[in-house]
Parts: sequence; C-alpha cells; structure tokens
Amino acid sequence: MIAILEAIDAEPWAEALYLGDLYLPSLRRIPPGQLASTAEAAAASLLASPREYFERVLCPTLALFGEDDLNVPVARSVELLKEYFATAENADLSIIVFPEAGHSLNDFMPAYWEAIDAWFETLRALWECRGD
Repeated sequence: MIAILEAIDAEPWAEALYLGDLYLPSLRRIPPGQLASTAEAAAASLLASPREYFERVLCPTLALFGEDDLNVPVARSVELLKEYFATAENADLSIIVFPEAGHSLNDFMPAYWEAIDAWFETLRALWECRGD
C-alpha cells in the first residue's frame, strides 16, 4: 500500500489527499510486526457505515464542513447526517458549511473557531436554563 501511495503522490490530483504530509509518514512508522493487524483494523474501519453510529446519537452535535472539500462529499454528507439524526429523533444537529474552504478548516479559518465558540456558548446557555 505504501508503494502505491508513493507512486501517486506526485500526481497533481493527489495533492488534496495529503499523502506526503499526513498518510505516508504515519504508515511508515508502523512497526513491521504490526502491519497485518493495522491493515485489518483499517479495513474494518473503512468498511463500517456511519449510519449505525449516527442513528443512535442523542446528544447535541455540531458538524462542520468546507464547501470545497475534495475528500468529503459535503452535500451528500449533510443530507445523510440529517437523515440519520431524524431516525435517532435527535433535533440537536447543527451543520455549518464554510464557503471557499477545503478539508482542513481549522488551519486557516478564524470563522471555524468562532463557530465552535458560539456553539458551545449556546449549549452553556441552554444548560443554565435547564438548571442542571
């Protein structure tokens, strides 16, 4: 797998995958004796559907997306989150899609941190109103 990723890392379209910055260094650090178990765990994780988890979420949730994210299909992800939370009967889903932002929101957007602060402030205010 490392050889395949190294072979495509120089391709212009692979830039958005962060192979050389993120994935390849992590993969190269896996001790040879743990490669098989790591591959097994990764395969299970990649094949798991988020549906089974999100349909059971009952707490307030904030989902943040970059409109120009090349790694995540934003419109479809938003649609599915709404569907999954409706199944869970959880109306406490807040979704923010940042225009002109990619996958790494917190690297360059003050609005990212402002959105998180505002969301936590809303939660705090609701918590205080409940008296818990």
